[in-house]
Parts: sequence; C-alpha cells; structure tokens
Amino acid sequence: MSDLGYETFLLYEGGSLPKFVPRDTKIASKYFINLLFSSQRDAAALWPVERFDPYVREPDRAPAKDDE
Repeated sequence: MSDLGYETFLLYEGGSLPKFVPRDTKIASKYFINLLFSSQRDAAALWPVERFDPYVREPDRAPAKDDE
C-alpha cells in the first residue's frame, strides 16, 4: 500500500487515536487486527487532537445530583 501513497495505522476500539505503523514494520498477531490505510493528513483530519495545557486549571464544576 505504501507504493500507492498510503501509510498504515492500527485502529483501536473506543475511538482512540490510530497508531502510526512505520514502513517496513512487520505486523504479527494471532488475532485479527483493524488496519487503516490512509495518508497522514487524512487520518489526522478524522482524529483531531485536543490541546492540553497542564498549567491551565479546569473550572470547578457544580456537583452532579448523584454526587450530593
């Protein structure tokens, strides 16, 4: 697939970010795995990353009804 311009990504359940698999990496598994063949740009567009700043404190939320 790399000859066609595609990169390989492993897909995980739950919608987490796909894991990039570098070219020439051999994948061996005794289970079925989900693979995505895509360009890096297209894969990044489908799984946007939210920025995280550890120095910014999240606003306090009101306790949920069950938390009282």
